Amino acid sequence: TRAAPALAALRANTSQFTRIFPDFLLPRFQGILNNALRFYGS
Repeated sequence: TRAAPALAALRANTSQFTRIFPDFLLPRFQGILNNALRFYGS
């Protein structure tokens, strides 16, 4: 079928995305969380 290569490509893109996504978002989210905790803690 034609769906198999598309699925394989989609899965490869997804794994690449999930590898980049946490590295990109986690530090930013942690910074926001730290600022919020500091703001509410004071």
